[in-house]
Amino acid sequence: MSCMALFNDEGLVLGTYPFRDRDLVVALLTRGRGAIRGVLRGARGGKAPKSAETQILSHVRLSAYLGPHAEMATLREVEAVQSSFPLAASMERAAAAAVVAELLATFFPTAEPAERPFRLGRSLLRFLIDGGQARTAVAYAQLWALALSGLLPPLDRCTACGASLEGASRVAVPHGQPCCTGCAATEPAALDQVALRFLALCRVAPIDKLTVEPPPAAAHWLDLLTRTEASRSLPALDFFYRHALSEAAPEPGA
Repeated sequence: MSCMALFNDEGLVLGTYPFRDRDLVVALLTRGRGAIRGVLRGARGGKAPKSAETQILSHVRLSAYLGPHAEMATLREVEAVQSSFPLAASMERAAAAAVVAELLATFFPTAEPAERPFRLGRSLLRFLIDGGQARTAVAYAQLWALALSGLLPPLDRCTACGASLEGASRVAVPHGQPCCTGCAATEPAALDQVALRFLALCRVAPIDKLTVEPPPAAAHWLDLLTRTEASRSLPALDFFYRHALSEAAPEPGA
């Protein structure tokens, strides 16, 4: 008797790679099961290629079989709810969508429900398709990937001595960690009032309410923290900063 279990879920496409002659392995962040990988048969040819459904960050409904000890599911059906294909018209927004997918794959584990990360990715997909600013989407995704993973340091107290930073007009961030001026041995990078306001707004406002791009200091800080906390290299983030933006951007890792 087969021990394969059929399940239905929603997910966001995090990546794909070819498998055998015509199949495709699809990495997904699912709402109920977290990150999974599944084989989609015949997705790379034949009469019904799954191009729209398997674009990076596309929101899909899926039906799949998964055995108790299987490393990959068998995707029985994948149906697009909202494809990211329209983003192909803008390099910046397509690259930002790839960054969002990379962050979801990096910071959220397998075999755990991922309701909030799923909703984060879905809202960013809609924001980008609606013409939202690519830099804003990336900064928002970085902040919330870190926050939902418990890796975002608080900006209201010094991480060295615990002193309150409430109301501070400038927060020192040596090595990315918020500090009071007394604990910052040298003149380090700092978050000014503009950066602090942007970061505070990201914590309380949905992405579609953000109408400004991240200030350089905030973008630099989020980039440093993301790279420090990531367990692997981040090629999509590298590409976004080095090649996808039409204007100068914060240098990765600065």
